[in-house]
Amino acid sequence: MIIRHGEYTNYHGHEIRFHEVRHEAPIPFTHFILIYENEKECPIDEFEKSIHGGFIKIIKKDVLKNAFGIITKALYRGIVFEAYHYFEDIRSISLKTYDKKIGKELPFVKLIDSKGMEYYSGEIKLSEIEKVWEVRTKSKYDVPMPSDIEKEKIIWKPIC
Repeated sequence: MIIRHGEYTNYHGHEIRFHEVRHEAPIPFTHFILIYENEKECPIDEFEKSIHGGFIKIIKKDVLKNAFGIITKALYRGIVFEAYHYFEDIRSISLKTYDKKIGKELPFVKLIDSKGMEYYSGEIKLSEIEKVWEVRTKSKYDVPMPSDIEKEKIIWKPIC
């Protein structure tokens, strides 16, 4: 299972993560970096192997025709959490909540995010999770969502 967060585009029939070029990179702000996150192969010829893993392509912003945000969620004990990492070898998933009451009731640890806000995080066995799904929302960039995109897509649920 792959846990995804961030901005994505449907590019040549593939959901590709992208982000703006950082200011310290030698590329102007008029561009995005598309990242195909497979370590072994990329079905789109124009992408190049990245030294950071996966494959990349740099495009001008006006080439981006659609975009959407993805946040992965998980249902645990009847409560919806943000899921942010899956550990395949031990079959567990990292969850987080900003709800102090819930965080303290569960075996979660208190952490601080990059904005200085407290949140609670816990690693839960996949066997205890009710389902995992992606929520797809309008992108923060001024481009339309793909017309055929599912607003919610289940990526894991227990086999009954």
